Amino acid sequence: MCDSLALRRARLLFSSLALLSLLALPSGASAQTIVNGGNVINQTWTAANSPYERCAAT
Repeated sequence: MCDSLALRRARLLFSSLALLSLLALPSGASAQTIVNGGNVINQTWTAANSPYERCAAT
């Protein structure tokens, strides 16, 4: 009886730690860039007219 109780406790501890580790993972990536217009494959952008938003350095 004692072995099965210890085994259940070990499984519960392992399962709890596994769940907590999954919750600690970072969320998915996100993007804010929307480029309107047709074919953008052959276009070249300069830093001034780039469609990408610049983030301020922290």
